[in-house]
Amino acid sequence: MTQQHAEQIDRKLKDIRLKYNYHGEIHFNKFPKSFGGNYGIKPKVAKEWFLMWKEELSEKIKFNVLAVNG
Repeated sequence: MTQQHAEQIDRKLKDIRLKYNYHGEIHFNKFPKSFGGNYGIKPKVAKEWFLMWKEELSEKIKFNVLAVNG
């Protein structure tokens, strides 16, 4: 992965945080078992991160653990 590609991914992840105005920690083990209906900001941010990975990055980036710091 190039530095430019990494910076683009970082920007997209941060843009999702900005969309929900949430910049704190997200602990995936505390999420509800289903994302249907009303749920909090943390699961919304995480859901968009995973959708971005699925739709844009999954063929380019393989991982075992997703960790986001920023």
